[in-house]
Amino acid sequence: MQIDVVRARARAEIERLYDGRCTIYRYVQGKAAGGENIKTREELYSDVSCRLSYDSAPAASDSDTVDTLAQDITLFLPPEADVPAGCYIVVSQAGKTQTYQNSGHPKVYFTHQEIKLDVVKDRV
Repeated sequence: MQIDVVRARARAEIERLYDGRCTIYRYVQGKAAGGENIKTREELYSDVSCRLSYDSAPAASDSDTVDTLAQDITLFLPPEADVPAGCYIVVSQAGKTQTYQNSGHPKVYFTHQEIKLDVVKDRV
């Protein structure tokens, strides 16, 4: 069996697990009306089939100042999407929508790619 056939079958099986949709934004440098440099979000991809994976779901740790929660979140996408590090990504999966910031460098394979994500923190 040729390697391309095996890869195509493996990719099809991985994509059967995709149960989410995402929109990916990148940040671009621009100028405000007053001439100051600003970063704005620009849509890079819309309605991309994807899957989120949570490597851990620990309880929040208590401290004197703020409770913190560490979670390892990975986004699985088709390999064709060229997603630079630092993107802002909105994912809808299992009836919920969550926003993520500071996406990591993608690990790209023939069958898929994996991107580490950070949850956007609520501002108080």
